[in-house]
Amino acid sequence: MPFIETAPPAALLGKPKTQNEGEVKYTLKNSYRLGRVEVTASGVCTWTADSGESIPAGDNTYYLFGVAVFPLGGVDVTLTISGNKGGSGLVNGYMTLTGTAIYDDSFIATGGANWNSISGVTCSGGTANDLIDIYAIPDPDEFTLLAYVRTWELARGDHMIPVPDGYDPQATTVRQRRENSFSIGKDYVDPDELTIIRGRECTVIIEIHPGGLSTIQEYIIVPKAAVSTDTSSPDNAMVTSTASGGARDILSYEPSG
Repeated sequence: MPFIETAPPAALLGKPKTQNEGEVKYTLKNSYRLGRVEVTASGVCTWTADSGESIPAGDNTYYLFGVAVFPLGGVDVTLTISGNKGGSGLVNGYMTLTGTAIYDDSFIATGGANWNSISGVTCSGGTANDLIDIYAIPDPDEFTLLAYVRTWELARGDHMIPVPDGYDPQATTVRQRRENSFSIGKDYVDPDELTIIRGRECTVIIEIHPGGLSTIQEYIIVPKAAVSTDTSSPDNAMVTSTASGGARDILSYEPSG
């Protein structure tokens, strides 16, 4: 089994991990899009559960996040989520998405982790055609730190751009799925260190610490990340390992928001 780094050496403590002042972490636990909320009028919405997407039975370490699919219509919307939490029976969780939220802005449900399932969602406020995805994300405290990270790059794909179906621009159009991509580059410690996440879906979190602050100002969450890895050794340079691939989404969450 490859060596897994869980902490930076003492000489690096208190210093930014990358030029982006972020710490990159991963977990082999997957993330799940449990379903979608569509606001049809102020205070009225429908909940559609995703088929084949659910929190694994017996795992009580997931938080729920509401994610803006498109920029919201300018009015705050509060969701009441009914579901099972930690095997304690039916409970409610709440989250408020600001009306100014844009693509992939994320908001956490109250009550912490321990969610097992969702049975229904109601809303107050909002604007017709607001779309909100509900994600189950593993507890960030369970993630493993990738030490010696030098770079990370994220690219959100073009969002649902309609293209002609064939050569006639007036013909029926089809929407393209977003192709999100990301990569992680790190210094050599163990050549197999990144291979633990190769060829499988996992979840990556980048914790942003502006100015080297200890307080996390933002989480960038990469659910359903799938990467390949490569190790290179250019002449007279440090050996580097790179993990690159795609992801279902790239989410942004500010703890204070």
